[in-house]
Amino acid sequence: MEAKIHGLKLFRNSLYKVAAKSLQEKHPQYIETLIRTLGDTGNPFQALDAAKTIPTDVGFAKWRPLLTATLDTELAINQLKVTLELLRLTPSKGLLIPEGTEGTLVFYYIHTWVFWTDALLERARKLIKKAVRALVRPNNTNWQSIEDEVSKPINELSKELREKMRNPLAHGGGAGVSAPAEKRLWEGLTIIAVVTNQYELSINQMLGSMAKYHIKWYESLDKKSVLVLDKIDRAIGKLNEHTLWDKI
Repeated sequence: MEAKIHGLKLFRNSLYKVAAKSLQEKHPQYIETLIRTLGDTGNPFQALDAAKTIPTDVGFAKWRPLLTATLDTELAINQLKVTLELLRLTPSKGLLIPEGTEGTLVFYYIHTWVFWTDALLERARKLIKKAVRALVRPNNTNWQSIEDEVSKPINELSKELREKMRNPLAHGGGAGVSAPAEKRLWEGLTIIAVVTNQYELSINQMLGSMAKYHIKWYESLDKKSVLVLDKIDRAIGKLNEHTLWDKI
């Protein structure tokens, strides 16, 4: 995956700076305690424990939802990348995979990719909404139009993903399940079941053929992932353009 996320990184870095500025202005004691403890121990977790006893709600509480939404979005991106990498590696002799389950894992990772892509788009939409209302609205009466403009490509991509991939998987059908009908396999499968007196199909056998095509699945979903991340990055790039960071 070669997609860059410069817009999201710029947003996150700018957000950290304005949040830190808020602490400097409203709660210098918090910063003094944090830095002193960090210098004494060299342990950031001990520094956080020492400083968290100092109240910071005044002036800082408004930043927590935005910081959380940004982290949530970045974690979803990471999950998407991890899922793609696992799909690329499966099947592989380098992985501890029970023999005969490669197709099942390919099937699982394809579904997992759909889930995390849908989740990522939802998180990006929520981040944009929170950011526009917290950062743009106070300085721009046209904030609603900006929110609609920035969110539009995310909404369109999310709608397309849900209609073509998520909804079939969630409500019935989807990759793998429809294959026997689409490829006219049910005719032969029913005869084999009757002749062999084995009416319970082996899920691993049924999905085994998917293992042969895991690279094609990976390449297809990798391209879709690049598109998704590019749309998100461009949207948040526009958000940055409408955010007067130096006036916050």
